[in-house]
Amino acid sequence: LFKNIIRRVAIAAIIVTLAFSTLMIASASFRELVINWVIETFDEFSIFELDSGDISGELTLQSYTPEYLPSGFKLINTVEQPSVVLYEYESSSGDPLTILISLTDTRIYVDTENAIESTLQLEGALARCYEKEDMCWICFERDGYFFAVYGNVDLDELIRVADSVSVK
Repeated sequence: LFKNIIRRVAIAAIIVTLAFSTLMIASASFRELVINWVIETFDEFSIFELDSGDISGELTLQSYTPEYLPSGFKLINTVEQPSVVLYEYESSSGDPLTILISLTDTRIYVDTENAIESTLQLEGALARCYEKEDMCWICFERDGYFFAVYGNVDLDELIRVADSVSVK
């Protein structure tokens, strides 16, 4: 009797494991729900953090601004927190452009599933580019900080903006 119960529990566990694995592979929406639940429930085990060492010199997050913006974009909001500065721009047609500057050990999430990924050099820094639907992202590190430039902007224009982010 005891052997039968153990055998049935083992079979049920195998069936549940196979069903869960199949759903994780076959359904992007199910996978996203599971991953979001894991991130919310087990925060300390589900975070990827960049850490490139000490910050050099007297530079601060507010020291950096873009020298180039595509025509028609205007600053609509600035968010300043101890470890993140966010500049939000908008074009006259409502297209967003955001520049995020943070400490490298700050948690930043970028949705790269099914995105087209490429790399490029920006003033000696290796940058990662992601294109997904109408959005483009460029992420790179410089001077001990993490930079993300993203928006509904042509990739070439976004590269020019990212390349122009420098100390004021």
